Amino acid sequence: MTKHMIKIPGKLYIAGEYAVVYPGHSAILTAVNRYIKVTIKDNDVNSINIPLDQYAVNWPLNKPFVAPRPAWRFVAEALNTTQTYLQEQNVPLTPVSLNVNSQLASVQGAKFGLGSSAAVTVAVVTALLTQFKQAPSKTLIFKLAAIAHYKIQGNGSCGDIAACTYGGWLSYTSFDQPWLLEQLQTASVSELVAKEWPLLHVLPLKAPTPYFCVGWTGSPAGTKGLVSLIQTYLAHSPQALKHFLTTSDACVDKFAQGIIENNTTLLKEALLTNRRLLKALGKKADVPIETPLLTTLCDLSFQVGGFGKTSGSGGGDCGIAFVPTAEMCKKLYKRWLAAGIKPLDFKEGRVSIEVIED
Repeated sequence: MTKHMIKIPGKLYIAGEYAVVYPGHSAILTAVNRYIKVTIKDNDVNSINIPLDQYAVNWPLNKPFVAPRPAWRFVAEALNTTQTYLQEQNVPLTPVSLNVNSQLASVQGAKFGLGSSAAVTVAVVTALLTQFKQAPSKTLIFKLAAIAHYKIQGNGSCGDIAACTYGGWLSYTSFDQPWLLEQLQTASVSELVAKEWPLLHVLPLKAPTPYFCVGWTGSPAGTKGLVSLIQTYLAHSPQALKHFLTTSDACVDKFAQGIIENNTTLLKEALLTNRRLLKALGKKADVPIETPLLTTLCDLSFQVGGFGKTSGSGGGDCGIAFVPTAEMCKKLYKRWLAAGIKPLDFKEGRVSIEVIED
């Protein structure tokens, strides 16, 4: 029997955090080589198994899948949104078996902030489209995954979904979110994915030349809570919001230019300006974007000849750094370890679809 294995990478934010949640504003992200793996094949009944959760369940053909527990919400909506799309396309559905495995946490279950909900949503969408021979484009996968995400959460930039969909490095500009919420009330799934999404732009990039290092501070960030606090502050400070968005977008543009031109000076200027911008925002809003341990991570990066900043919403989780050589990266990892920071040996992540014959 033929089955497909879908590997979808996790993600890390590099620059543009907090700004990208506003429509038309941008961020730099990279996919990393820790994966959600979904295996899909024909079966007698619809079934899904998530070994990490020690749980498996069946559901009726051509019927919505109801999440048996909250942790399955994104899996369920990814299944239902994609199934609806296939039905609208007059694709005959047959029973399938899905098996979902994750590398986005440590063996002990600690999360690294790699976007597990985005990755599993993209993985399930990709698996179903592949199984039913739809030869899915990246744009279609992204839009279906974003629709599923919005049906669950109702907000967000979907930058993590873009990184998980495209793989590699990219510059991402968020779509008009109020427009999508309005469209969800009136348009079919097929109609919605066929439309141009206002402001949305994805620019794949090559990896930067300097060595990319990642460290984990061991304290998972509550992304939604931190973003909400920052947005509340900025909503009451229009001038601060305008300055923040303008400066952040300039950092993102400069970083992308640095990659395109292979110019480390531009990369450094962009990242350090973005770091200062986020630190100042956190201080004004009384939100701990850069924790003391993340500050240590950045300071140690500077001491070995590199430059670093927080990744994502901050408040814990990961920090990133760029250094000139592999030897400097090893030296930095030793210093991070001595300071209580766990080095994560991440490389660039890529999407893969394999055909396996049992």
